[in-house]
Amino acid sequence: MNLEPIKYDPSSLCIIVSIFFLPLKHTLRSLFLWYNCNRKPILLLEVLLLIFTLQIAHSQAVFRDILGKRNKVHLDFESHGHLILVSLKIKNRIPLNFIFDTGSAHTILFNKEVTDYLGIPYSDTVQIAGADQSRILRTYVARNVPLQFGEGIRATRDILVLEEDYFQLRRLLGVEVHGILGMDLIKTLAIEINYKHHRISIFRPTHLPKITNSYSDYKLYFRQGKPYIKIPLYLNKSKRNPILAKLLIDTGAGISMMLLNNSHPDIALPSKHIPGFIGSSLGGPVKGYLSRIREVSLGEIKYVQPPVYFQTLDSIRPNISKANGLIGNRFLENYSIILDESHQRLYLHPYSKKQPKYKLDRSGIQLYSMGPKLNKFIVASVVPGSPADLAGILPGDQIIKVGWHPVGWYGLDGLYELFSKKPGKKIKLKLLRNHQNIKVDFRLRDLI
Repeated sequence: MNLEPIKYDPSSLCIIVSIFFLPLKHTLRSLFLWYNCNRKPILLLEVLLLIFTLQIAHSQAVFRDILGKRNKVHLDFESHGHLILVSLKIKNRIPLNFIFDTGSAHTILFNKEVTDYLGIPYSDTVQIAGADQSRILRTYVARNVPLQFGEGIRATRDILVLEEDYFQLRRLLGVEVHGILGMDLIKTLAIEINYKHHRISIFRPTHLPKITNSYSDYKLYFRQGKPYIKIPLYLNKSKRNPILAKLLIDTGAGISMMLLNNSHPDIALPSKHIPGFIGSSLGGPVKGYLSRIREVSLGEIKYVQPPVYFQTLDSIRPNISKANGLIGNRFLENYSIILDESHQRLYLHPYSKKQPKYKLDRSGIQLYSMGPKLNKFIVASVVPGSPADLAGILPGDQIIKVGWHPVGWYGLDGLYELFSKKPGKKIKLKLLRNHQNIKVDFRLRDLI
């Protein structure tokens, strides 16, 4: 398979989960060129992006197969970790949960066992080194895979199949996640995401819902099949004028906003921030920072001192990003949004014009789920200096009880909800560490 060098893309193959964003949102053309010259292993993310950007010929009729003769269809979804989970079947046989991700141009299946079981052939195989270059990872391309949604909604798409689930999103969300639905699902069509009623509507561009004065209108910029808008950001008090930031509209991000540090002369990590582990990606563990910026307006909502994530561009890749970051679901879910690729427009209708309350973790605990039923909750990391850290909680501790209640009463989303309660709330936990029970308590407080 011949792979041609491509331009840098800051948003390839990423899912960002809960209050911590998971994977690294950029790949490097420079590393690919360096690989061609030196024949060294390159990271999984780079190779996957190259596979995804192979030109695949599709007619508009093929892309509109999801509508058939209808002008619109509806897909219901569930929300977990501020991500959109859509139920589908492959070959109308195996029910699966896919994340609807406008930050991915293509559709990905996390585990090859599914397509092997269904007898789906692969047109290409790629072997690559993992992030630590200690093992070989394999990916496969499956062509013309039939997908079914709900009652009578069908589509046929090429998908990328991972040999094993490198994302491990089930552990981070506490529910089964089998893949990503990318923008190729709705190519040339328009969509409306109603976060309030958990519904995605897919339209022919000629049959959009009525756009009233209650909608804010933005021009969309598409790059490698993914949508971007430009909005002004006020980053700190000392700067009177805003910067005009180009941001990816990313429904695969369970955060408010992420900025690429140093992607603009005025985008720099604020002095007050939280360091630490924030998730994992195909390329390995990801580190970043959570802080606040002065102000940003999106549609008719003004966000004052909103929490924003920062990720730093390495010194070896200056000036290669044409975007400054992304907008995720923690902002987008405050609106009903219409994304119209054909006319390159984004419309935002706010559910309320007031700045919504944004719940942040006040414990310093990042968790993941274990066990066949994903009902064992393990501490993945602890923010240094946080209430959990000062209480002596360590990575690897298993939460058994919250107060007098078994932890199973809460679930992963319920625990994060508990850890984001008002400052001063006392949290009592029973932990299992090295086969010993340990009781700890702490009071929640703001971390930034």
